[in-house]
Amino acid sequence: MTFSYNATITNNSFINDGIFLGNYFHSESLTKEDFLHNIDDNTVNGKPLYYYKNVRNFTVPQDAGQIIIGNCTNVLIQNLYLSNTDFSIILGFCNYCNIENVTVMDTVGEVILFKSNIN
Repeated sequence: MTFSYNATITNNSFINDGIFLGNYFHSESLTKEDFLHNIDDNTVNGKPLYYYKNVRNFTVPQDAGQIIIGNCTNVLIQNLYLSNTDFSIILGFCNYCNIENVTVMDTVGEVILFKSNIN
C-alpha cells in the first residue's frame, strides 16, 4: 500500500472531476499527513477549489467548486451548490465542523469524513 505525503498540486483546472485525498478502502491506516499537502490556485468547473490545513475558526467562501479540509477545527461550510466533482467535501482529521444548507448534484461522492469527530 502506497501513500502520498507533502504533495504539491498547483494551478490546475479540473473539469467534472477534482482531487481526492484519502483511501476509503484502507481508512484505518490513514494519518494526518495523508491530508497535509500543498494545494493552491486550483479550480473545479471554473470555481475555486478551497483547501485548508491546520487552521481553526473559519467559514468557507460560498463560491467553492470543491472543499478539502485537513486537520482543522470549527469550520463552517454553508449555502453552497456543488456539482460534477468527485467527493465535493472532504474532511480529514477535523473536529467541530458544520455543513449546512449545501446542495450536491451529479457527483461520484458527496461528503466524506476520515477520522473526524463531532461534526
